[in-house]
Amino acid sequence: MGEGGIIKTGIAENLDELRDLKRNGKERLLDMQQREVRLTGISSLKIGYNKVFGYYLEVTHAHKDKVPDEWIRKQTLTYAERYITQIL
Repeated sequence: MGEGGIIKTGIAENLDELRDLKRNGKERLLDMQQREVRLTGISSLKIGYNKVFGYYLEVTHAHKDKVPDEWIRKQTLTYAERYITQIL
């Protein structure tokens, strides 16, 4: 019972999605990073995590002019800016 799996896959879509996030979260973040690099052309884009903001997108100052309007700037660093999005 402590290991989960009590509710069968396919019973609840939202539960299935949460299980998938738990099992494949790192791969999904990497996919998102690669997709955003392709869409924005920001080669230095990174996804990071901290306890204050949770997950964020980090962009060096050299590429901040390519940041989409829908990204929300949360923190300025010496070498970069950190943003959040609805998807994160």
